[in-house]
Amino acid sequence: MILYDLTVMLFLPEDDICRQGVIGNEFFFLARGECEVHVIDENKISRFIHSLKPGSYFGEVALLKE
Repeated sequence: MILYDLTVMLFLPEDDICRQGVIGNEFFFLARGECEVHVIDENKISRFIHSLKPGSYFGEVALLKE
């Protein structure tokens, strides 16, 4: 039943899917491609943290905190 509620979204290279500090209300599954995770530290410097591969998911923590 959940599959009927999913929305397919397409992001291009360099698109921001979500941003640090913004309240999230979506849960993402990565079907194809790769997605880099960056965080901005206290000096406002962006640091690469991890690369997500197909099958990865993210955004679940934002849904639990809402």
